[in-house]
Amino acid sequence: MRTWKTELGKKSYSSIYSMTSPANEILFFSLRLKTGVRQKHVLPGRMRLYDLQHPPVNRWEAPEFTWLIRATMATGYITLLRLLQHCRTSPKTISLALIAWLVCWQFTLVSAQESNPTVVWDIASFQQQLSTHKEVADLWSILKKAADSDLTEPAWTPASELPGREAVHVNRRNLNDGLMRKVGRRIERAALVYRITGDERYLASAWRQITVLFNDPLWADWRDLAHQNYANSYVDIRTGDLSAALGITYGWLQEGLTEEQRAEFIEGVDRQVIQPFLKSVEQNVWWLDAGHNWTTRVVGGIGILGVALQGSHPQAGQIITIAEEAMYGYLDHLGEDGSFNESPGYVSDLTAAARYFKVRSGSQSDKAKKTINQLVKAAHWTVWTLLPGFRQMAFGDTKTKRPLRSEFAGAIAAASGDQLTQWLFLSGGNLREGIDPRRLDPEAVLAYNPSVKPLSPAELLPLAKAFYNQGGLVISRTGWDLSSESQDVVVYAKHGREQSHGHDDVGQVAMTVGTQAIIVEVGNNFTYPSDYFGTNRPEYYPASARGHNIITFGSEPDAGMNPQGRGELVFFEEEESSTHWKMDLSKAYLDQRKVTREVLHGRPSLLVVLDEVELPNEEQITLRWHSGGEPTSLIPGGYQFQAGDHTAALHITALAGKSPTYSVQNHSFAPPYDESRDGQKLPQYREPLVSITTQDKAIRWLTVVAFAQGSSTPIVQQIDQNTWQIEHGGKKVTVLLTSDGLEWKQ
Repeated sequence: MRTWKTELGKKSYSSIYSMTSPANEILFFSLRLKTGVRQKHVLPGRMRLYDLQHPPVNRWEAPEFTWLIRATMATGYITLLRLLQHCRTSPKTISLALIAWLVCWQFTLVSAQESNPTVVWDIASFQQQLSTHKEVADLWSILKKAADSDLTEPAWTPASELPGREAVHVNRRNLNDGLMRKVGRRIERAALVYRITGDERYLASAWRQITVLFNDPLWADWRDLAHQNYANSYVDIRTGDLSAALGITYGWLQEGLTEEQRAEFIEGVDRQVIQPFLKSVEQNVWWLDAGHNWTTRVVGGIGILGVALQGSHPQAGQIITIAEEAMYGYLDHLGEDGSFNESPGYVSDLTAAARYFKVRSGSQSDKAKKTINQLVKAAHWTVWTLLPGFRQMAFGDTKTKRPLRSEFAGAIAAASGDQLTQWLFLSGGNLREGIDPRRLDPEAVLAYNPSVKPLSPAELLPLAKAFYNQGGLVISRTGWDLSSESQDVVVYAKHGREQSHGHDDVGQVAMTVGTQAIIVEVGNNFTYPSDYFGTNRPEYYPASARGHNIITFGSEPDAGMNPQGRGELVFFEEEESSTHWKMDLSKAYLDQRKVTREVLHGRPSLLVVLDEVELPNEEQITLRWHSGGEPTSLIPGGYQFQAGDHTAALHITALAGKSPTYSVQNHSFAPPYDESRDGQKLPQYREPLVSITTQDKAIRWLTVVAFAQGSSTPIVQQIDQNTWQIEHGGKKVTVLLTSDGLEWKQ
């Protein structure tokens, strides 16, 4: 390690810089089949990230400097030996010769590094595809159209009114997610068009936005206002996203920038990103090894900037070292079965990980294979979470109606050749015809490999699957039509708990037909309150146990849940006509409560749930079912409701324990837990639900849900203590409760 005194623009500071060598150089992966990078190293499982059009920046391997370095070292070595062989040579002379040789050697190494830009994202293969693949040429045309419109557009600031940007963020001059995404895409597309065409108008366009980022007072802090009070964090996910875009952009622009512009860029990112990032790291900031989207977006994004600044900034190597450790550590948080470690709504943040881990085509290293395999499994898990309308199951902090953005899957498909992942990418990667050109992600365009032919889940996957890691999702469907016009039925549940952005929802069961919810997962359709990620989180019903279709205890907000607990899948069985599973949820609760839930999905439109509870002491036990419409009571425990074009029946039978009370309720946010972190009142959706409550030590409750299209109400009849008959959709089925559990007959 060596301390350097460095001048960046007008700023002087000391920094620690680690000299690069073949034994310790930090190496990056590339998840693109088309990056054109070359593998050239002795360490197993590692690859260098080099652009074929530019020389590598490793001092030891830059080809145009290799002869100079080796010649200098050899000459100095021989000279020293000759001097040492002559006793008449004074120690002072030998010392001076040694110092001169070391200075000459260091000068050649620094020159080698400073003379060669690092291009983080290669475009050579993309340029080739422009002439051979029409779909790539069409995407390029859309991208260039957006870059053309930017030529006369003023630089954007946090005060800019942009399409789709909420007024609250404009008024507060906030660096919200949408703004940072738009700015990042703007500078990337301008730089990409410049790199391909050589037209300096696009360089000037990119630079106009970049220099405003460094100099406009509204850009003084590259953090969201909501994140500026986070302990020891002087950068955030906005900083990380913008840093990644700047790193990619700088590699494409660097040769066209003047010496003064390059100095301004380096000084700007040093002030806005590098020093705040390293200050956070020195204070052991929480997101370094948190294993969620802050890790990938902050550390991964700034790590990409570090790669771009190799040879230009003395702390680039230190940043890369930090990023390497954190990002490979992040992979360990993903489930072995592909389960994502956050709620489904955050899976699009795998874009940050996919951008970081770029694996070269044809690599056979074990580490590269493992990385690709893990991300492919995560992409497949994502496919399973999809509902008609290309929405996701709204477990945890997931929006119920927001379509998935699957740009991340392009890089994974390109590296792996996986056809299902390519389908995911093309279905939700914003590459469709008619898209607003400014929404087209330049990185997604570069990631697209048209030689990987997509295969849909209908061609590859069964209708049901159980996952065991993280959230432990269990899914049963009638088909794989994910269009907005679909009438497929999906029943989905979970027995686990996500590491991040999860709710108190272990044991949750929900049901949809097409885009209409029958049994509702309320999700998270509001802006986070300022205290949402603290001890007050259960006060907000969507995150609490009372906002889910599960058993709860007592009247306190925590509802008897174990904040770290998760259930277990006892069995999972799939047949052509049904899917059947049982979950032991006891460990998800505190105080030795025993809770099990057995679920039967009779295709297409029957759902049966058996809840059993045993307690050490008598206490309040409650079960809630959130319905897709306002429920009307027919008999005690029997309800009907209209859910879109479908009429549904909900029937609850108490098989053991004291007689429960039934009620219809609606959720709402109550003061003081009714404001977002922006100071806005939270939206009141007033989701309807049926509540079943008793005071007891043990209960056994059976719930039957059936629906049919139109106004005909399904009929649920209890024939005897263990038999129910259901008429719906012109069909009659029988549900039996045996000593082995639930059974059904058509």
